[in-house]
Amino acid sequence: MLELKMIKLSLNTDHVDKIAAEALRVLKMGGIIAYPTESFYALGVIAGDENAVNKLFLLKKRPSEKAMPVIVGSLDIL
Repeated sequence: MLELKMIKLSLNTDHVDKIAAEALRVLKMGGIIAYPTESFYALGVIAGDENAVNKLFLLKKRPSEKAMPVIVGSLDIL
């Protein structure tokens, strides 16, 4: 069973650095973040963190043989 904890952050331009730092902290601890995109909310983990990826599959109830998209800023990251 996954332990879930929600931290709701209000996106305010005065606090963008604080919000980004908190999201990074959660990711580095192997957590999952939800963030807005142009059309929906996405869930994110650090792709190289196998435990975090496994948690994401469990949360989404997605079969492990079904791939998930990986979003990167540039091809250099791959």
